[in-house]
Amino acid sequence: MSLSFNLAEKLKAQCVAFDYVHQKGNPLLTEISYGFLSEVYDPCQGYWDKEMNWHEGKFDPYGWMVEDLVASLRIGEKT
Repeated sequence: MSLSFNLAEKLKAQCVAFDYVHQKGNPLLTEISYGFLSEVYDPCQGYWDKEMNWHEGKFDPYGWMVEDLVASLRIGEKT
């Protein structure tokens, strides 16, 4: 999973989904998507953060994207 966080950072992606297959224990990246289906993520029981900590419970990725956008606009106003 840390590979996904590293790739997202290098891509400077606010929202990205990675698909992997595993071959002999090695993850092979097969697809990168800028979006995801709410039907898949809404029932998720938690999420991992960048420090690889598991957070149990429902979460709102859509709200996080809006908050991130608003924060970046505020930073732009200050410069």
